[in-house]
Amino acid sequence: LTRYRGALGALEAARTAAELQAKRLGQATRAVAVGESDTVVLAQTQLQDLSAQQGLIDSLTNAQTALGTLEDSIQRPLDDGDIGSFTFPAALRDARQAANQS
Repeated sequence: LTRYRGALGALEAARTAAELQAKRLGQATRAVAVGESDTVVLAQTQLQDLSAQQGLIDSLTNAQTALGTLEDSIQRPLDDGDIGSFTFPAALRDARQAANQS
């Protein structure tokens, strides 16, 4: 349970970092478009954005792995509403459903 909660905290931090980096990328793109910056800065910002996105994917993987470990430890799947403290956050649930549909 502690590992899962920690993984959810790390996932939220990674999501926040990825959103911030996406904003930075948008700003860098606009700066290049109006001539206030060069393509080297844009390329660096794109790399940072990719790194943030990879961190988000890694955190999601860790959260899903921790949830699987938690489910294994109680020997049954955790369904929404089973135990209030284990309700999968909406954003994670949507991401999980999208991944399962792929």
